[in-house]
Amino acid sequence: MSSLDMKKLFIFIILICFWVNISFANEQVYYCVDDRVAGFESSKIGDKGRAVNFQPSKFKVQINGATSSMKVIEGGNDRDFKTYNKYKFFYTNNFDETIVFQPKSWEKDDNIKHYVRSHTLPGDSLYVSQGKCEKF
Repeated sequence: MSSLDMKKLFIFIILICFWVNISFANEQVYYCVDDRVAGFESSKIGDKGRAVNFQPSKFKVQINGATSSMKVIEGGNDRDFKTYNKYKFFYTNNFDETIVFQPKSWEKDDNIKHYVRSHTLPGDSLYVSQGKCEKF
């Protein structure tokens, strides 16, 4: 390889490193824990269900500010969420789940996000939970 080819290769590698760094620079990872979870346990559509307190969950959230998207990892399952709000605190999977974070101006600590999340698929158990996420 000539020195010109080596310079091109070196520049190419540097550009790839910058591109990879930029794509991950906007991603924030939080570990979240429900404080309370309540709802209605149901098994089929039309079932009135009974009011219950569910077990709180722990999950991980990866928020990508560049794409206005969020990935929730809970119990080995990944679920993708998107925000359509310019303030980027309301996320939905466009089907049955929402997660709403407190607006940033309400938080006292930049490393903590308080949230309310819900699951509202008819025929399945319905719940609302609240908790907090801490930045990893």
